Amino acid sequence: MSVPKCTDSQTDARPEHKARHTQGRKPGRTQNRKSAAHTSDLPQARPFLKWVGGKSQLLPELRKYYPFATAHTRTKKPHTKTHITRYVEPFAGGGAVLFDILNHCEPEHVYLSDRNADLVNAYCCLRDQPEALIARLAALQEEYLPLGAAERKACYLAHRDRFNAMKLQQGKQPELQAAEQAVQQAMTQTVQQTAGRTDCATLTPAAQLERAALLIFLNKTCFNGLYRVNRKGLFNVPAGVSASPAICNAENLRLVSARLQKVSIACADYTACADHVDEHTFVYFDPPYRPISPSSAFTAYTEESFAEQEQKALAAFFAMLHQRGALLLLSNSDPGNVCEDDFFDRLYAGFTIRRVAARRMINCKAAGRGEIRELLISNFAPSE
Repeated sequence: MSVPKCTDSQTDARPEHKARHTQGRKPGRTQNRKSAAHTSDLPQARPFLKWVGGKSQLLPELRKYYPFATAHTRTKKPHTKTHITRYVEPFAGGGAVLFDILNHCEPEHVYLSDRNADLVNAYCCLRDQPEALIARLAALQEEYLPLGAAERKACYLAHRDRFNAMKLQQGKQPELQAAEQAVQQAMTQTVQQTAGRTDCATLTPAAQLERAALLIFLNKTCFNGLYRVNRKGLFNVPAGVSASPAICNAENLRLVSARLQKVSIACADYTACADHVDEHTFVYFDPPYRPISPSSAFTAYTEESFAEQEQKALAAFFAMLHQRGALLLLSNSDPGNVCEDDFFDRLYAGFTIRRVAARRMINCKAAGRGEIRELLISNFAPSE
């Protein structure tokens, strides 16, 4: 097998096929461009949501771990495995690394998953029904932008109530309650069997589109783009104050849709990705961070927690995939930012651990958004 190729072609933004939530998608048509233009000079798909812990600012460091040549290097890297053909990302988040890889390289198989059913639904709707989703977002933008501050807040709260009401209404359906209970049984066979059939995947196409549009609208108009839910799974972030939120960036949404055509997407616990991982796979883990201070516990992006016990379980899973011969990379917050704490150094002893500088972007006070260190943990050395 050969190294996944990098391309200077631009994928057609019009989806050629439709598929269910868990199906992989064939690449759309590509238009080869025989020119010397750098890939990064062409339109690039960017994350369509702001997400806590987003990795856009760390891409220069993360690219050192990509196990295939990219447009940024044009040459094969020292650690490159010539048989890596798959990319797996089991904590989807905003997708900065996913889109960076899809913008510049062509892995043969791509698998994306997350436990957040609304996030997964948004990815799937954007992949499968981009124009219908864009139309809904354009209508929301036209409704929201002309309003004054007080009216905007009222509009935001009304749509937040609608978003949560859809969750509550759905929760009354016995078959969905059973599916959600199955998802909560992390690291069990039950989770893997139900992955992709839970929550939004069982809704009507119209309901899926409405939920996706509301999620994106709320993300663009809430406080700092934060996604947070309470223990009932209800979105509880207050309204933001951005003067001109980009609720509907149609150009980028179409680029994102084009990139997602080849991606298999599932609503699943991270352990379900094991079915897609072998020695030909590069896996990137970006789990909910271990808080670096008592006030930074923004890990509740689903109603399930991701505390130290879950971090330890993830480390055991990381070690198991290492035994399969996959290339692995994991990022997390460095607890050493606030105290003497070697939690991750002990947890991932024997693997390569690097500390890199980043900026904390979500804080109620600007002074709290300073430089911090993040951890990059891998089972191979990065290129220089």
